[in-house]
Amino acid sequence: MASPRRPSRPTAPPAPQDPQDRALVNGVARRVERGLRAAGLAPGGSLILAVSGGPDSLTLAHALWHLREPLNLTLYGAHMDHGIRGKEGAEDALFVQYTLRQAGIPTFVRKVRLREDPQAPLPSEAAARHARYRFFAELSQEVHADAVALGHTADDQAETVLLHLVRGTGIAGLAGMQTLSTLQVEGLPVRLFRPLLDVPREETHRYCEVLQLNPRQDSTNLSLVPLRNRLRLELLPMLEEYNPAIREALGRLAHAATREVAFLDQRIQEVWPQVVREEAGNILLDRKAFAALNPAVQSHLLRLAYAQLREGTPQGLEQIHVEEMMEQMSGPSGRSAHLPGGVTFFVEFARALLTRDPRPPRPAPSEEDAHPLTVPGTTRLPGWTVVAEQVSPDTTLSNQGEHQAILDMDVVGPRLFVRTRLQGDRFQPLGMEEEKRLQDFLVDAKVPGRLRTHIPLVIGDRGIVWVLGYRIAHWARLTPKTRKALRLTFQPVP
Repeated sequence: MASPRRPSRPTAPPAPQDPQDRALVNGVARRVERGLRAAGLAPGGSLILAVSGGPDSLTLAHALWHLREPLNLTLYGAHMDHGIRGKEGAEDALFVQYTLRQAGIPTFVRKVRLREDPQAPLPSEAAARHARYRFFAELSQEVHADAVALGHTADDQAETVLLHLVRGTGIAGLAGMQTLSTLQVEGLPVRLFRPLLDVPREETHRYCEVLQLNPRQDSTNLSLVPLRNRLRLELLPMLEEYNPAIREALGRLAHAATREVAFLDQRIQEVWPQVVREEAGNILLDRKAFAALNPAVQSHLLRLAYAQLREGTPQGLEQIHVEEMMEQMSGPSGRSAHLPGGVTFFVEFARALLTRDPRPPRPAPSEEDAHPLTVPGTTRLPGWTVVAEQVSPDTTLSNQGEHQAILDMDVVGPRLFVRTRLQGDRFQPLGMEEEKRLQDFLVDAKVPGRLRTHIPLVIGDRGIVWVLGYRIAHWARLTPKTRKALRLTFQPVP
């Protein structure tokens, strides 16, 4: 194997003679230092330098190395060989090891095999990213680092925002990457520090050229297989024909969205305890409290609730999924949605559920899950408007069909409320002389298992009056002795 190119040792970089070059090098250092102080990582911080060998990560590593003494920084190096590029990847690893160890930085290299067949297409960006951040998270725990420093630039930020737009995003996706963020990887937290988000890629290339750092070039960056590469190599140049400053415009959009997201985060902290509850590894949402929120807050809350279930990351969740959840939150119970990452969203009568279990057992409802009905009158419930009115005993059902029932008003009584199924519920279906377990009735009625815990039940003093959409109780029916009839109509809220 040929030896990798050896860069000049960072302990003795050539001093830039050109004033513009000096301004560039000093400007990068100042921005990195400001980022460190703003993030609370200096002085005295401990950082892992994620170095690929390319110009961006090499620029950041060089700048942090020169700041280590004045800011009392402890530095470690980290490099991952994804096993994708064979000899080229191995040479990159040697280059990084040589560069950092010559600078006296302890360096950790990990090689993984994401692709067994060299003829197979490139592994997904998500798989490579997950392996890389798992390595960073484990190493952070091992060396007790405060954060992992990443060389993402303003160009990377523009590509990220554009990538999110293409895939379909909400305002959180428009915010792109943050200078300091925390990611959960398989239960391990890792803080990510990106101080170069305002530095154009052109400057990192010039930085390396001025200081003769001889960065490596990743040949896979020219592949048109990954979507990000296609955006960088094809779409962004096309957009520059319409706006030569499109990268700066996308960066400004990210800054503006970041401010909006920060405001929403603050608002979510205020309402979270009233809306969200964690139970048995699931996320429960109170539908009534949720309905009182502004739609912008609702959307952001659903995204954060999903991220909470996914160990802090909303990765894979697109705006179309959020809008589907919002639509179901305002609709009738019994609906569900399958979300990325193996998450299922269930809408129950009084609450909704985010879970990794596609058929979750419903926790026993509490007293607050029972909603009293105004009889006669109109009651507004999550997903429904219920109209109770006295009618003539000879009134027939209208076109409301399965959402309407006519009952003996004197028999059922004025105290009615609505809830979902409780363990041990029993029911006397119309036409039967004896009670049976509600569970058995639902099985006989061929109600899908995932819907049985979502069906609204009208309850009176004698028990279950009506299983909405299926049958009323035999004892609640109209008879020749009926003097007053009660018509209940459940109207789905659009």
